[in-house]
Amino acid sequence: MKDQKAWPELEILAADNQQQVLAAIQEMAGWSAYQEERDRRAAELRRTADLELRLTKMERLRFLLESIVLDRNFPKVAPAEACELLNRIRALEQSSLGDAELARSRDRTPSDSDLGSKSSE
Repeated sequence: MKDQKAWPELEILAADNQQQVLAAIQEMAGWSAYQEERDRRAAELRRTADLELRLTKMERLRFLLESIVLDRNFPKVAPAEACELLNRIRALEQSSLGDAELARSRDRTPSDSDLGSKSSE
């Protein structure tokens, strides 16, 4: 075996020696420090995930509150055209892409080419 010559230690890691190797590793002085560090990092990852979830919830709440304030105050300070545009944008945000295409085609004035030969009838 080519690797056996370059790495004579490979024989120690053979499948039939795994339990002995594991026991030897666990008896090493640094094993308990390794386990403690692994546990500490796992707890830190859980804490980070919890903080990210909390931040996301706070951002959603802020967005909701800003939307409520905008909804209540925008009509008081903006011209009617801007209010109408905002309402159209909100309606489009609530629709699917297919609904948006339908709304766009309804708002558009048909041209002669859209009507084809039917316009001459």
